[in-house]
Amino acid sequence: MANLQQLPRGWRNCNPGNIKKSADRFRGEVDGLDAVFKTFRSMAWGFRALFMILHTYIVRYNLRTIRQIVERWAPASENQTEDYIYTLCEKMHMEDDDELHFTPITMPRLATAIATIECGRAPKRADVELGWSLCEKDLREINRRKIRNLPPIEGLK
Repeated sequence: MANLQQLPRGWRNCNPGNIKKSADRFRGEVDGLDAVFKTFRSMAWGFRALFMILHTYIVRYNLRTIRQIVERWAPASENQTEDYIYTLCEKMHMEDDDELHFTPITMPRLATAIATIECGRAPKRADVELGWSLCEKDLREINRRKIRNLPPIEGLK
């Protein structure tokens, strides 16, 4: 087995999207030693966080294309955004202005491509699928509470 320090940072942190630390706390997030990036208890929880961010981008901020998402996810001030967009489009077999939908087919493909770019290697399909399942479950609960006008679940992000 490889030395933990030899693994990509996103794998060491179970954070396949390299989500930066912030005041927002995600389910499955744990305290980690990385000063810059969040740490999750498993890759599935890291993928769940990535899916929740993508959901927010698409639903709340109306970012519907690869270009729009990447310009927010990987801004030019921190990344080679045009290269990121090009690579993501290649992996998704899409154009940068094609509309994305938050579906069980599109989002796992997008998250897999993002993780591959961020971490330098493709994730395990089982981790992506479990992360998607966790996300779907939580979004159903959020929607159920909105319909019933119930207070939000404390700490559910």
